[in-house]
Amino acid sequence: MASIRLEHITHCQITSTDQPALVVIGVLLIIGGLIGSFGVNSPIFFVMGLVLGAIPIIAYYQERHCEIEIASPTLALRQRVQKKGLEDAMDFVHEVELAATERSDARRGHARAVERVEAAQMRGRAEGDYWGG
Repeated sequence: MASIRLEHITHCQITSTDQPALVVIGVLLIIGGLIGSFGVNSPIFFVMGLVLGAIPIIAYYQERHCEIEIASPTLALRQRVQKKGLEDAMDFVHEVELAATERSDARRGHARAVERVEAAQMRGRAEGDYWGG
């Protein structure tokens, strides 16, 4: 099992994959079967066109998916999700990015506050006021 700390996340993305050519092939097979059935006055070509055309169309719906990637400089985590879960995947990525940004801002804010205190202490020492330093 791998994990990435929030402050190390460099990016999150969703990649969508599908093969629209499968739908085109399926439609062409159905149309070919329809035209073939008119040429020989037999419905068998149309039925064959429907069956053969349905295969790539079904394959299209089975093969389309999304992939969530969360990456750091040393590691990229990828998870495949179905297209129907795209809205949930987008919400998840948004929440991860928001949490990482908040964590990063909090750490930067803390570092800036420490720098300001140290600078004030140095100024105080230079002026002869050692207020607890």
